[in-house]
Amino acid sequence: MSELFLDEETYDYLWLTDRSNTKAQKILRRYHGCNDRPRCQCLTDERNRELVIKARGPRFYLARKAETSHHHAEWCLLYEPPETGGPSAKQKPAVQYRKISS
Repeated sequence: MSELFLDEETYDYLWLTDRSNTKAQKILRRYHGCNDRPRCQCLTDERNRELVIKARGPRFYLARKAETSHHHAEWCLLYEPPETGGPSAKQKPAVQYRKISS
């Protein structure tokens, strides 16, 4: 289970990211745009695991900072292997053109 630390409090990741949870939404709204950001506690090293609070319409949600998904423990809900995302990933373009022979 992933736990997040924010303003001297620890929150369960799934609880805090439940968009239908009004208490969680109030917490995210309060810290949206602040310098105090949630940090994932999956590991105890010094790598950056800060999250960003973003707004989409009236709802708030958490997002990983760019290129930090591989800083999480493999069991963490925020983990993503470096080869599946980020600038080093070999991703196919959304639209691919093929030459059609006539």
